[in-house]
Amino acid sequence: MKRISGGVNLTVFSTLVAGLAGGCSYEDESTGHEPGAGGAGQIEADSGVAEAGASAAGGGAAGSAGASEAGGLAGSLGEFCAGSGTVVATGDGLPKCTGQVASSVFKFALCSCEDVTFSGFEFTTDGFDSTNPKDPTKNGAAVGANNNYVVNANSKVGGSLLVAGAGQMGMNGSHVVSGDLKTNADELLPLGSVEVERDAWVAGDILGSGLNIKRDLYQPAGKQSIGATVGKSKVVAPVQIPSPCNCQQKLDIAGLVASFENNNDNAAAGLDPEALANVVGYRELTLPCGRYYLDSVNAATELVINVPNRVALFVGGDFFVSGNVKVSLAGTGEIDIFVVGDFLVNGAGHFGDPARPAGSRIYVAGNKGIALNGSSTFIGNLFAPNAIVSANSNLEVFGSIYSAGFVANGWAKIHYDKGILKAGEKCKQPPPKQCGMCGDCDSKQACKGGQCTACSADADCCPPLVCNSNGQCGPLAPH
Repeated sequence: MKRISGGVNLTVFSTLVAGLAGGCSYEDESTGHEPGAGGAGQIEADSGVAEAGASAAGGGAAGSAGASEAGGLAGSLGEFCAGSGTVVATGDGLPKCTGQVASSVFKFALCSCEDVTFSGFEFTTDGFDSTNPKDPTKNGAAVGANNNYVVNANSKVGGSLLVAGAGQMGMNGSHVVSGDLKTNADELLPLGSVEVERDAWVAGDILGSGLNIKRDLYQPAGKQSIGATVGKSKVVAPVQIPSPCNCQQKLDIAGLVASFENNNDNAAAGLDPEALANVVGYRELTLPCGRYYLDSVNAATELVINVPNRVALFVGGDFFVSGNVKVSLAGTGEIDIFVVGDFLVNGAGHFGDPARPAGSRIYVAGNKGIALNGSSTFIGNLFAPNAIVSANSNLEVFGSIYSAGFVANGWAKIHYDKGILKAGEKCKQPPPKQCGMCGDCDSKQACKGGQCTACSADADCCPPLVCNSNGQCGPLAPH
């Protein structure tokens, strides 16, 4: 069911998408030939879609012209397939590609526009960098909640923990925060063991006996810190933690998807917009480099999508799969999936490679709850600011989750790929020079005085990034 007329908004930037540009072409590295005449460049015959008669390059060029004429920005087909990304025309006049969008959105291992609630045995986050296998640190996997953080389980956050809610914040059991702890809670109750490996900012009283802060504690005047052990200094200062998850600015995902309904690379690849609208049996699909539009995805059993290069997939309705989903990324392949409707996968949701989850991004506009119950493993970076994500069994995520709320009743582990912060580096669009907020700049820059520039303090950077000695914003470094 198509829903692109719904005008659903997604939270990303204070911009409206005007369109996208370009198809793509590439050569098979093993043969030196364009694969459109056969092989991986075509939609596989068993998908039920007609095979492409022309090469991906030939058909893609025609699709590119159509997209550009429809209002998108002109772009090179080769640049897109080489990793430069889909160019987005934004309301502030600054073009962004999909890599720049991803690096701006997915800064946290977990970010919730409302509450984060755990009632299982254990919750952990850790970070790694798929672009740098020699990276020894597991830090940089921050957690943010715009409202309350309720954890009735042991936890270890492999980065900073930012909580903007002013309610009581109880921490029973054993907890480790590998970065900073920042909270607006009127009462912080460390009733078990709570280790903070950097600084703590607490707006209210600390009432407990198990809080150990390795560096400084910041609290307003008149607030108690009963039972807190502070490694360095207690600093009296106002504390007001801004919402870590930017859930107010809007991007028109419906307009973005609608712009590709009639201007896409479907014809070049022989892909029918209804190809996955009513799939009964096993279905395997190979998509060559390009931008594709589907009316909806509705599969009763297993769905496999092979991505040998770079793909942007625009879904005008819901994305429902009753069985497993496997998106297989070859080499440096990447996929961005934009869904206007709701998102549901009852089986395993493997949208990429667990060794490189930064290559898979899913943006969902629907507001129906997303239950990750079919399997203990989800691979990809999921952006669903209008939907509550839940797991009633054990859950292991390779990537990140950005949602309206998050609830887990078993143990939950999130392995955050810091490589996604570099996703925009291949984009040949020049980084912005002017800004209204930190998210408008390159992920390494700060927004100061309306200009994108070097940082001089952690507060200059978008949460949870910190300012390093080179004046660049980046994930928390090892201490």
